Amino acid sequence: AAVDRAARTSSRMPRLTAITASAEATTARAGCSARAVARACATNRVALLVPCHRVVRGQGTTGGYRWGVERKRAVLEGERRAAPPRGRGRR
Repeated sequence: AAVDRAARTSSRMPRLTAITASAEATTARAGCSARAVARACATNRVALLVPCHRVVRGQGTTGGYRWGVERKRAVLEGERRAAPPRGRGRR
């Protein structure tokens, strides 16, 4: 269903990438809506495999998260800190 497509699209997002629910719905295609993306994130029980913390609101703000906005911010910050400095990534 659309929720499954949205979850698969989320799981392929690279680290340090944020995407709006609407843009993710467009990427997932085939009848998927921003609402389906939001539902996939809201029902996501495997946060490390389906990184819904990377889905943000259309205005770029953090938005909601199943385990709370503070945890979402902490996970995003942890990813940012763990990333290699710009220009020094793997080749």
